[in-house]
Amino acid sequence: MRAQPTDHAKFTAWRESNAQNLNLPLDWKELSCKDTLASELVWKFEWYLSCGPDKYVRIWERYERWPKLLGASRRASFVYHYGALVGIGKDGNPTYNPKNPVDIRIDNINRPYHMHFGAPDPHHDQSVIKGLTLEDMDMFEFLNGIIRHRSNNKPLNKIFGFTIG
Repeated sequence: MRAQPTDHAKFTAWRESNAQNLNLPLDWKELSCKDTLASELVWKFEWYLSCGPDKYVRIWERYERWPKLLGASRRASFVYHYGALVGIGKDGNPTYNPKNPVDIRIDNINRPYHMHFGAPDPHHDQSVIKGLTLEDMDMFEFLNGIIRHRSNNKPLNKIFGFTIG
């Protein structure tokens, strides 16, 4: 989902429509889903799902006003994380530390779009990722890829169609 003009109402309708069509496996559980609205043009969305007893998915997106467009926002930053469930915090969500084990994380936090694959380091910038445009990934493409990976054990790079190098 390359940044496109939107607002909170459109985002919510898109998210809810896609969530209804999401076929979560029986061993998956939604831990929390939080939408923090500062205004119709500025918000954060965070979603945690456990994937069986040992893994979890974290979806985090921040939207902000689109410069020079009245009444429109864009996804300014995001984190799509799938990895080992190291612990559960007091809030009931997986404890998150950027150095925790990771199967795959795609984000643009503190640097341009990049991927962590198989380990927290190194950060693989878009310039070395072939076959996948990181900026175009959306939360449901990511979630559906993780569901396919867990159902058939196909490697994540094959599921998402990328190579590094």
